[in-house]
Amino acid sequence: MPTEGNADGRVLREGGAASAFVRVVETPGGPAVRKDFSRSGALVRFTVGILMARREARAYARLDGVAGVPRLIARPAVDALLLERVDGVPCGAPVAATVTQAFFDDLEALLARLRSRGVLHGDVKRNVLVTPSGGAVLVDFGASFVVPGWSGALGRRLVALAARYDERSIARLKARVVPDLLSPRERGLVDARMPFERFVKAGERLLRRAGRLVGAEKASRGPR
Repeated sequence: MPTEGNADGRVLREGGAASAFVRVVETPGGPAVRKDFSRSGALVRFTVGILMARREARAYARLDGVAGVPRLIARPAVDALLLERVDGVPCGAPVAATVTQAFFDDLEALLARLRSRGVLHGDVKRNVLVTPSGGAVLVDFGASFVVPGWSGALGRRLVALAARYDERSIARLKARVVPDLLSPRERGLVDARMPFERFVKAGERLLRRAGRLVGAEKASRGPR
């Protein structure tokens, strides 16, 4: 189990309201990443926190052994995940500014591996790391969706639709980081509209609004 302190002093995300607290912790096996809702109020921690941790753990379980996805080490609490620490930097960081087409090819292949396991990441653009060797790693499966095994034709349609969203996500990431690598097709994808996008965006707005309301309520109560 992790200790309370950080292994190297790094907090990866401050957390609070409906956002997870993410930091590097020391374990008997070495540094790992702990993600939990310990900085959220009890109401969020034991409702949203539990549901999000459970959903993310389900995705990691389905993707066990897939290269480019951190390994789930343990569930130290009902609202917590302990994950393999991956050596990499966010795509778009200054030290990752020299990513090549090979990196994006690797990311495309990684997303295809996810879809073959029935997992849709849901937030590719902000959660891609570049490894020291130039490979791609996907982190933060908090917005992921695991296609149920019983879904049949509907599940296959969802996976096919996700492939189109993934293709646009790669084009948008490339446009932000190394626009010179964009192909003519990818340039057209950057601003392309996807099927059902209006409903997806409406859901995202509701989640953000709920997070702000929870945060405001917590702030109004003040410290205890």
